[in-house]
Amino acid sequence: MKKVIHILSIMTITGGCILLSGNAFAEAKDHHRREEWREKRQQKRQQMYERLGVTDEQKRRLAEHRKQHKNSSGQYKDQIRTKKQQLNEALKSGDTAQARQIHAEIKSMKSDIQDKRLEGVLGVREILTDEQFSEFMEVKEERRENRKEKKGSGK
Repeated sequence: MKKVIHILSIMTITGGCILLSGNAFAEAKDHHRREEWREKRQQKRQQMYERLGVTDEQKRRLAEHRKQHKNSSGQYKDQIRTKKQQLNEALKSGDTAQARQIHAEIKSMKSDIQDKRLEGVLGVREILTDEQFSEFMEVKEERRENRKEKKGSGK
């Protein structure tokens, strides 16, 4: 009987180790993807700077602006995610009044995000010259078109 308990204990510990290592592997893979994405964003940013002819001072101001803008938009994304979960729970429970209230809150937060996005673009407008900003807007439109093409082709 002691042998059976010992074998079961070993199997349980081994299974737990396998599960934990799987989670660690998944977390490492996610971290690697995030790092790749950050590197890709940095490369695109550098390409944009070169294309626009951005000065070192402008780069500094843009980095500061980006940091401020990122902090404010990140909190909204987390709040919206939480509200969407609450909305799903209200829908499942059949509480239509609560669902409508939460939906209104989500719409308001998304509206705030749009306002922040506009303020972000206007902040960039203050940093760049007229010519640089025109080129910046052209690049944004090109990227938007590229995303549409990728979505349309099923990628």
